[in-house]
Amino acid sequence: MYIMDMRNGKMTCVRKMTSREILLGLIVPFILFWGGVLTPVFIDSLMVWVCCLVPFYGFVIISDNVLRDRIDRGTFVFSIFLGLLSSIFLFLLLILFPFENEVYRIVCRIGFMNILPSIFFLIMGGIDNIRWFGCGYPIFMNNNSL
Repeated sequence: MYIMDMRNGKMTCVRKMTSREILLGLIVPFILFWGGVLTPVFIDSLMVWVCCLVPFYGFVIISDNVLRDRIDRGTFVFSIFLGLLSSIFLFLLLILFPFENEVYRIVCRIGFMNILPSIFFLIMGGIDNIRWFGCGYPIFMNNNSL
């Protein structure tokens, strides 16, 4: 697959992900994210509500630092991006379909609470890896921006 490189206007090849990158960068973080979102359904306490997504962010940040030379950092940035999309989707569900089911409300509220941390970690991950998981520079950026 080819994409347009905004720096020089040429088409560049996008590298395919290995099975190890898919497992450690996408599948495990996705399971940890949804495990964290669903944990307050079973254990209802303030500490669980505050710390339910710590395993997800901890795994992503530690894996990014430990496996930096073996796995592309954009994979971990992409996993945080998927968490952000899931959180926005849950928030929209809470607004558009206000069911009376308590499990549904808890899961949607946890998703809403995750939107700001996801944006923060997405920006922090993108500062060091400005290519954003192989998509090239955004249109509004040039070589002197960071």
